[in-house]
Amino acid sequence: MTGCIELGHYEAIRNGVPLRYRIQTITPDLIDQVMDLMVTYFLSREPLTSHDEYLEDPVALEEIKVLWRDTMKAGAALVALEDTDDGSINVIGANMTVVTKKEKDGKIEEYECEKFNKLIVALVELSENGKLYEKYNVDKYLTAYGLTVHPNYHGYQIGYRLLEARKPLCKSLGVEASGTVFTAQVSQHIAAKIGFETLSQQLYKTCLYKGQLAYPNLDGDMK
Repeated sequence: MTGCIELGHYEAIRNGVPLRYRIQTITPDLIDQVMDLMVTYFLSREPLTSHDEYLEDPVALEEIKVLWRDTMKAGAALVALEDTDDGSINVIGANMTVVTKKEKDGKIEEYECEKFNKLIVALVELSENGKLYEKYNVDKYLTAYGLTVHPNYHGYQIGYRLLEARKPLCKSLGVEASGTVFTAQVSQHIAAKIGFETLSQQLYKTCLYKGQLAYPNLDGDMK
């Protein structure tokens, strides 16, 4: 894991209540707290993991926790921390960002949990359809496996700032592009505001896994 990269300090007010926070890359001492945030608030709100009830499935839960832990250890994942008066650590948002490379993409590993396999296949196939490498003539880019903000801190533009922080993060890492499969309407809306362009999209109910519809009763789409 690389050292901490600081990416911005912010002040915001919601309903007259001020908040000071900063965005940086995740350091080893923050991994457990960020994991708790992602498990508690991402899995129950993200359409695909909520639909497949990851929180009630120990195997699926462990699979995605391994993915997140490996992502954080790679050193490019983002966290939003409240600047507290007493110096205590308060994790209020995170984005599981990581650099992916062309030679490694498209190789789908088989996991123990079918729910997790189904999710990975959907993300990989939509990413491949976007042809980001060809469009931007790059051999690597910054992607992500989940974005969440603690519900007590909604309204302070934390999600927006986490996505916006990818620009200086990419510059620091020597990466020229960032792209992600956004599966929730809120994150899709924020991404569009920042300037992300849609390269591919698909309705959940049309996704296939092993020749069968993966999410036939789920409304919405991935972009």
